[in-house]
Amino acid sequence: MISYDEALQLTLASATRTSLETLSLREALGLVLAEDLVTPFPLPRFDNSAVDGYALSELMGGSLWKAIRTIGAGECPGEPLQPGECARIFTGAPTPPGTYAVVMQEDTALKDGAIQVSEEPQPGQNIRRAGEEFSLGAIVLPAGLPLNAAGVAAAATLGRTNVSVYRAPRVGIVVTGAELVCPGKELYEGQIYESNSYALSAALLSLGLTQEFVEVIGDDLDLTLTTLRNALQRCEVLITTGGVSVGDRDVVRGALEKLGVREVYWKVAIKPGKPVYLGTQGEKAVLGLPGNPLSVLATFTLLAQPFLKAAMGCPNPVPRRLKAKLASPIRHKPGRREFIPANLNGVTVSPILGQGSHMLGGMARADALIDVPADALEIPAEEEVWVIPFGQGSN
Repeated sequence: MISYDEALQLTLASATRTSLETLSLREALGLVLAEDLVTPFPLPRFDNSAVDGYALSELMGGSLWKAIRTIGAGECPGEPLQPGECARIFTGAPTPPGTYAVVMQEDTALKDGAIQVSEEPQPGQNIRRAGEEFSLGAIVLPAGLPLNAAGVAAAATLGRTNVSVYRAPRVGIVVTGAELVCPGKELYEGQIYESNSYALSAALLSLGLTQEFVEVIGDDLDLTLTTLRNALQRCEVLITTGGVSVGDRDVVRGALEKLGVREVYWKVAIKPGKPVYLGTQGEKAVLGLPGNPLSVLATFTLLAQPFLKAAMGCPNPVPRRLKAKLASPIRHKPGRREFIPANLNGVTVSPILGQGSHMLGGMARADALIDVPADALEIPAEEEVWVIPFGQGSN
C-alpha cells in the first residue's frame, strides 16, 4: 500500500497528453488552450463611454455645455468637441476627440437649453481608454489555460472563431456489481439502484468531458474479461467502479492482468478509497475506483480528475488546496490519510461526520474535502486544516 502523495505522483506520470485539434469556440469550453491568443488590436479598441450620459469638452468659463449631437454604440464619434460643447452619449459609444470627461445622465440637468452638471467633472471620468486592458499584440489568454465561459467570450472579442486545444480524451465507464439495477427498473430483494455511472458522468461533465460509453455488468469473470477487452478498444481512459478489492467476486483486477494491463499501483493509504487501482496498456490507462459511491467521488477528485487534467494539457493538474479553520473537532483513527466531506464557508470549514463510504447524502451537501493527516488523532475546533474545494473543473 502506498501513500496518497506517491499515488498522485504515479498518476500524473502515467498520464499521456492528448493530441491537438482545432475546434470552434462553441465546442472548446472546458478544454485547455494549446496556443497563446494574442490581440490584433488594443483592448478596448478605442476610447469609449462607461455610462449613459454626456461627453463634455473642457469648459472655458461659464457652467453650461451646449449639446450638439448624440452618439450611440457602434456609431462614428464625429468631429472634435469645441470648448463649451457636449454630446449625448451611450454606454460603449466612442468618445469624440476633445472629450474631457463623461458625466452620468442622472448627474445633469437641462437649463436654458444647455446641460448643467451637478458636480465638477474630473479629467477622464467615465472614459474607458483604448488599450487600458491590453495593448496591441499582448497575450490575452495564454497557452495552458482551461477555457471557461469568460475565456470563450474573450476569444470571441479578439475576433476568433476557433482555437487550438488539447483534445478531450475518450473516456469509458464500466460499473460492476451483481446487485446493481438501472434506475427506473423494479428492485428485488438484495438489489440496489446503480448510481456510480451517474456520478462519474456528472464529474466528467464538470471537466468539459463526456463519456464514450457506459457499461453496467455483474461480477462474472468471463463477462468482465469480454467487457473490459471491448472497452479498452473503444477508449483511451477507462474508469471502472467495483471489483478491485480482495473479495472472491472482485474480478476486475484479475481480468485486467489477463488482458495485459500493467499495474502501476493498487491500494492507497486513504479513507475512503483504499482499494483504488491504476494500470496502463501502452498509452491507454485504467483507473479502477472502489464500488462504494462516496469512495467513487472521493477517488475521482483525488486521483482520476488530476489524471484527466494532466492528459488534457492542464499545467497544474494537482487538486487545489487552501487553509480554513475547523468549525467543530474531528476525531481520527491514525493509519490512513482521511478525506472528510465538508461545507466550506469563507475561512471556516464544517465537517459532515458519520458518513460511511456507501452514504451519498453528506457528499451531496458537501463542497469540499478536509484533508486529515494519517497520524492525526484529534483536531480541535478553530485549528487550521487543509481543504480541497470541489467545483474546480479544468483549472
